[in-house]
Amino acid sequence: MGHGLDYDDIHATVVVHPSACVVPAALATAERVGEVSGKDMLMAVAIGNDLMCRMGYAIDWKDDWHLSSVFGAFGCTAASGKILGLDRAKLVNAFGIALCQASFTMETNFGVGSNMRGAYPGFAAKAGVLSACMAEKGVIGPKNSLEGKAGLFAVYFGGKYRREAILDNLGKHFEGENVRFKPWPVCTISQSYIEATLTLIKEQDIQPEEVEKVTVFIGDFGKLLCQPLEEKAETKPQPWMPSSVYPSQWLQP
Repeated sequence: MGHGLDYDDIHATVVVHPSACVVPAALATAERVGEVSGKDMLMAVAIGNDLMCRMGYAIDWKDDWHLSSVFGAFGCTAASGKILGLDRAKLVNAFGIALCQASFTMETNFGVGSNMRGAYPGFAAKAGVLSACMAEKGVIGPKNSLEGKAGLFAVYFGGKYRREAILDNLGKHFEGENVRFKPWPVCTISQSYIEATLTLIKEQDIQPEEVEKVTVFIGDFGKLLCQPLEEKAETKPQPWMPSSVYPSQWLQP
């Protein structure tokens, strides 16, 4: 519901919504375990969010996979595994089980008439909780879920990824500090238009009765958010926001 109502947070650089996935998974696992301290709960969420964001830094996005859901399966597994107290071997198994469930593509955004756009965090959380619980019970998953011959990076991203983006300062720097809250409960792409409009109204003291016409210029992806459904259904999505424009040390050619 956090994402369904757009009250979630976002790491805008790598375009993932970590907490909408990780927090429900951590809460569910903590409920199962019982008497989990606030400190341990926060630590689990911090680890899960950090992993999701680091995985985002590791790849160049091509507008194909829905990153929050795909990486969310692993972030939720990390958070749930931490609360369950899984050792290294069981965490490896848990990530392997998560690989078998990580999915969702951007068609949930481009398509029309589906309810799944707001539901993906629940699937990521379910994958994480289930993977951690199965590993706890002794279920064995693929050992090299991320870097194997048919692992996540090979199959989903053509084998192109930055290993150092995941490992650099791991356990010392947490990308959660770069996750930001939304000032309004709408898609992040819409935030700048809202702020621009409110600023104009305030600076120019514009009254509703003074407005005769509003002309909006908007990018391809933003157009998907405000285009009438009938028109949207006939429009082919265009590539947007290439990774090369991200202001990050990990996203350089």
